[in-house]
Amino acid sequence: MSLTAVRELGSKGVEVLSELVNLHSLELGECGDFDSTFAKVVLPKLKNLRRLRLENGQETSCCTLEILDAVVQLKELAQLELVNFDIKAGFDEKLQLCTNLRKLLIIPTYISQSATTNHIVLNAVQQVASTLKVFTWGVTVELLRVTAL
Repeated sequence: MSLTAVRELGSKGVEVLSELVNLHSLELGECGDFDSTFAKVVLPKLKNLRRLRLENGQETSCCTLEILDAVVQLKELAQLELVNFDIKAGFDEKLQLCTNLRKLLIIPTYISQSATTNHIVLNAVQQVASTLKVFTWGVTVELLRVTAL
């Protein structure tokens, strides 16, 4: 299932996704307004999920760390993609527990603290290096602009 162009998805009753228990792949494009309900109520019920792609988790309300807590519970989940997500302190500790992941794609936002973001991503991937088979780290124009300064 792919819902990549629905704005304000978190306020539109995202809880209904928890009823799709046989879902194998889920792509959600506008995750910036997700509160902890998505991570604590919806994701844990999707036990058959094998691939999860989440985009635009850039707002302060987006619960990236709680999402990783849910990923740990999804034993069938082998592929996680976080696109345009804020990577904050604690991300590396949470990702370390996601030993079920075989493929990981991360494209962080680089609005501020790009060096810190890079450090956290690198540390996080080192924590799961023994279980990952494929790792893709996207670099954005924002990072290139900051490093050019």
